[in-house]
Amino acid sequence: MMRTVESYNKIDITNLSIQGTDETIKQHININGHNIKITPTRPNYGGLRWWFICPSCHKRKRTLYLSDNDYYCRKCLGINYKSQTYRNSYDALTDEYIQILNDIYKLKWQIDPEAMQGFLNVYEPNLPAYATLYFIPDKPYTMRQTTYDKRIDKLVGMIEQLGQVNRLAMGMIEKHKEDVQEQYQEAYNYQQKDN
Repeated sequence: MMRTVESYNKIDITNLSIQGTDETIKQHININGHNIKITPTRPNYGGLRWWFICPSCHKRKRTLYLSDNDYYCRKCLGINYKSQTYRNSYDALTDEYIQILNDIYKLKWQIDPEAMQGFLNVYEPNLPAYATLYFIPDKPYTMRQTTYDKRIDKLVGMIEQLGQVNRLAMGMIEKHKEDVQEQYQEAYNYQQKDN
């Protein structure tokens, strides 16, 4: 399972109170025994904005994450946000679903292309292709019974596999909805706390 930023301990520069308004005052800060370099920038509205310097890429970062007894930015650790992980996993499931669906139709056309064409034309000319998913073609006259049985067993297994992928995707959608709702609630609570 891919690790996300939520599974790491993090430090955020905005949660620290850095004393002084002159950039020469501080160049390093000690957090839990780690000496982390910091640097300021001057925003247009005045004052100083402080940044951590990632020890690996040496770029300014607002947040660093603890890994291997040192703090690094998320890019150097190769970690993503939960929402990015969801999208990537969902895309992979979608690709798998489409591949299995294509394999099912290829196998059905191998069993009996005339029956598949007849099913599409006779029952409903405007019928979408996915409506034929549970249609099992009859054994063609020229096909051996053992060959037909093997292909039907494989077809039923593929349909079951497609159902499992679909259930996984639906579970991911529900989990994602819960995560989004939780994030909205946290943002709302945070906004109410500030007011």
